[in-house]
Amino acid sequence: MVPHCCSTSYEKASGRCILDTRSTPETDTTDSSNVMVKIPDQRNLKPRDCSDLPPCTRSGVFEIHPDDTNKIDVYCDMDNNGGGWTIVQRRVDSSVDFYRFWNDYKNGFGSVSENHWLGNDNLHILTTSRNYVVRFEVHDFNNKTAYAEYQNFKVDNEASQYRVTFAGYTGTAGNGFESNNGMKFTTRDRDNDLHPYHCGKGQIGAWWYNACGKSSLNGIYKQEGTTVAKRIYWKTWRPTTLKATEIKIRSIN
Repeated sequence: MVPHCCSTSYEKASGRCILDTRSTPETDTTDSSNVMVKIPDQRNLKPRDCSDLPPCTRSGVFEIHPDDTNKIDVYCDMDNNGGGWTIVQRRVDSSVDFYRFWNDYKNGFGSVSENHWLGNDNLHILTTSRNYVVRFEVHDFNNKTAYAEYQNFKVDNEASQYRVTFAGYTGTAGNGFESNNGMKFTTRDRDNDLHPYHCGKGQIGAWWYNACGKSSLNGIYKQEGTTVAKRIYWKTWRPTTLKATEIKIRSIN
């Protein structure tokens, strides 16, 4: 495969990019460049997650099929960190309220192309169908970014209160999720944390709180410089509130 050709093969003699057979058009030529972007024909695609999409697919909203009975609309990040990422949470501004109840987080809310939570039921379906790495990306108000990745990310079913497990840590944001390993999910109306008071209410958020922990990416959106507990935070990176966040997963098998 030629790096400048978004295809499965490149014919040097003819200068043609031969596109993936699951995409349309199947072949095409270029006038002054070998760069081509494939347009997946979704009628012939049933990806289990975003990592199953053809190479060079543009980022966007796709329907995935994690198993034989479920289909989910998700946003696929195909451009960053190798692509193939399924977005499960995004915060970019205050337009969507994240201080919500158990059933909201169970079913998901917002728009998958903008601010949203994909839903704990969907997280369970996805993370029990394959082995996943999770990537937490955090952004401050000075346009600086950092990330934290964990292996073997899994969210159990509702009967377990959506208990989360994972292993290892790599990244630049610090290990802000470490104490959440094995924790149940907490919302404003469901107290599953280990603190004497209710972290969901005290932090005005929803998360796999411990007591209460060093991260809370579903906290209330605050203005730059805010340091009170009631905010979006990843304390191992910044002591102040965050401007934007993204949580995404990619299968590793």
